[in-house]
Order: sequence, then structure tokens, then C-alpha cells
Amino acid sequence: GQRQRVALARALAVEPAMLLLDEPFGALDASVRSDLRLWLRKLQRDRGITAIFVTHDQDEALELADRVVILHRGRVEQCGRPSEVYDQPASPFVASFLGKANLAPGTVSARSGESATIAIAGGQSITVVAPARLAPGTNVTAVVRPQRLRVGEAQPPGGANVLAGRIIAASYLGGNAIYEVDIG
Repeated sequence: GQRQRVALARALAVEPAMLLLDEPFGALDASVRSDLRLWLRKLQRDRGITAIFVTHDQDEALELADRVVILHRGRVEQCGRPSEVYDQPASPFVASFLGKANLAPGTVSARSGESATIAIAGGQSITVVAPARLAPGTNVTAVVRPQRLRVGEAQPPGGANVLAGRIIAASYLGGNAIYEVDIG
């Protein structure tokens, strides 16, 4: 961590208008990375320096960026504010690249305002926020972030966005748990 700080201090000593940082925290442990991200973000804001930050670490990208550009096979997949790219991914690649994502292929069965009902595997359906251009019959992939899901007791059928499933694996992670659920 000290080497990275010294290298950044050297680069900043000449008061550049812009910094290009290529995986600057790549070989550091998680806690040092986190501390340096906070330090760099504060430094960048205090000095008003534009920085292009190349990383494969999605948390770094979302935490440090005002704008995120996702490249895939040499072309831009999506560009936008971190919340926009995370919450409204332009493709399944972007959705799965930026954190965990449940990808549910299906077909639009109905539209209402800004929502669409998607018929997914096993004869179940979900209602999601969707672009207006999606007409019934359109094949889509719905993106559902794990942190937006709850696992609970079996519910009677017909509830909004309640899917029947069976827990087939569980991993305990301290403050969180990951469940693999078979929904058909």
C-alpha cells in the first residue's frame, strides 16, 4: 500500500490535469484496497483531478467513478453513472459483470405503464420495470439482483413477484447468506 501511495504522490506532485491509473490496487489485500479507494476519491475531489481508472474490480469501479464505461471484446457495452449502469444494465454481460445477477430469460406477456410481466421458466411470471419499447411476445432477459430477493416460507400462489422454489444449496458468509434456489 505504501508503494502505491508513493507512486500516486509522485504523479500528483507535478499537478497533472488528468491521471491514468491502470489497476493501481491490484496486488493489495481487501482492507488496504478499501482504505486507498477512500483516500484516492477524497484526493481526487479535493484537487479536482480527472482520473481514468482501469480496473476489473467492480466494487472499485462503482465506488470511485462518476461515470463507468464497461468494455467487452474491445467495444463499449454501456456507459453511464454507476447507479444507472448497475440498476439498468444494457446487456446480460453488463448485468453479470457488475456484481451478482440472476438472469431470467422469458417472454413479455403483458405491459402496463412502465412495467412488464415476464413469463419465465416453469410457468411462473414476474413483473419488472421495463422500457416502453417492449411489446408482448418480445423475448427478454430479466435481471434480478440477489440483494433485492427474500427467501421465505411457502406462500399461496398469486402474490406479486412471489416464486415457488426449492433451496438446493446455502452458503453462510457472516452478515449474509447465499442461497441457490431452483424455481424450475
